[in-house]
This record gives sequence, C-alpha cells and structure tokens, in this order.
Amino acid sequence: MVKLTKIYTKSGDNGVTSLGDASRVPKIHEIFEGISIIDELNSYVGVVLIYINNHEVQQLLLQIQNDLFDLGAELSNPRIDKKIFITNDLIEQIENQIDHFNAYLPKLNSFILPSGSSASAHLHVLRTIARKAERIIWKLIEYSNYEISKPIAVYLNRLSDLFFVLARYENRSCEERLWRPKT
Repeated sequence: MVKLTKIYTKSGDNGVTSLGDASRVPKIHEIFEGISIIDELNSYVGVVLIYINNHEVQQLLLQIQNDLFDLGAELSNPRIDKKIFITNDLIEQIENQIDHFNAYLPKLNSFILPSGSSASAHLHVLRTIARKAERIIWKLIEYSNYEISKPIAVYLNRLSDLFFVLARYENRSCEERLWRPKT
C-alpha cells in the first residue's frame, strides 16, 4: 500500500522527478508522455462515471480505473522484469466485455456520429483519448529506448473498442445518428 504523507515535496521544482524505481529523470523525458496520457484517460473515466447509471457499467469502469493505475505503475518502472500488470488475460477480459455489451446492440451498417445521451457522448470522448494513448504507447515502443511491453498498446486498442460499444450501449434508448458521406 502506498502512503502519501506529504503531497508536495518540492523535489520536482527543478524539472526532475522520480520514476517507480526511484531513479531521477527530467520531467520532459519521453516516458512521461505515456504516463500523462494514461493519467488523462483514467481521469476522464472518472468524469464518465458521473453520467453512468447502470451498476454493471459503473463496476466495469471502476475496474478499468484500477487497471489504468496498474498500467501507469508499469510505465513508471523502467525494469522490464516488473512489467506484469497488463497481461493477455486482461486483454481477453476486455474482449469478453465487448462481446457481452455488443450482444445487446443492433448490427452496424454505417459509421455512427458521436452523439446521444450525455453518458454516450462522454464515452465517445473517452474512446478518442484511449486511441491517442495507444498511438503514444506505440510511438514509445517503436522509437524510444524505454522498454514497454506490447500488451499495453493492445490493451488500449481494446479499451477504445470497449468505450465505443459502451457508448452505443448507453444510447440504446436513443436513435443513433449515422454518418452520411457526401458522395
């Protein structure tokens, strides 16, 4: 258990901060792009929870918040042997949730516009943040010297799919607005 006895330490006032292994790195280090987008994603899950009334969806989002904290912890620890939080089992759990909620939805014959209920609209924003997080993690995997496990990017990919399905699920009582391309 983490104990936070003092919120401000002043140790980062010179642009340097600590990673999970206590190593000190500049705050502009590329890994913080990944850590910060995961923090943004997790924070927005908290916003979405305000709009969700379904207990099952609430519990799922709370679990995702905990998983995202684990993901952030994994990113903040530079030792690859400690990369254990985001696993293929966790990815499979997300896939099972996608299948579960998608079973309640009509088939899609077109792209849909992000709209509908407040919950749905916020879930669509959450989906876009998850996509952005995935791109940032792939960039770190491909181009940084920092070792990041690929299941993190796969997890974020599935998570964005889940948010899309949940947005549709929350809109079951609304008519979905379809994209009408100019052709």
